Amino acid sequence: MPRRDPVSAAAALASRKTPLSAAEADQVRGLMQSRAAAAPAADPLAAVLAAAGLEGAAPALAAEKVGLDDLYGALDAGDLASLLGELDLKAGDRARLKRALEASRAA
Repeated sequence: MPRRDPVSAAAALASRKTPLSAAEADQVRGLMQSRAAAAPAADPLAAVLAAAGLEGAAPALAAEKVGLDDLYGALDAGDLASLLGELDLKAGDRARLKRALEASRAA
């Protein structure tokens, strides 16, 4: 199997009808591990937004310079709904983000 990035390799393998050989499986595993090692650390705010299904809110938060610490602070102060309302997040989105923030803290 030619060397390619893990996403391309995974896509090519997904379209195959035959199982992987042990050597192919090892090669794909190596590709994925090298890609993971080279990847930058995950953004915790992006992870919380993704958990809430609100990836699209990232630009609004960035424009207002609201970070994860600000969201936790507003949550602790009971001001999260107000802050998120100022960012034009709907009530359901605010509730999902609140649950995602609480879950990220518990993890």
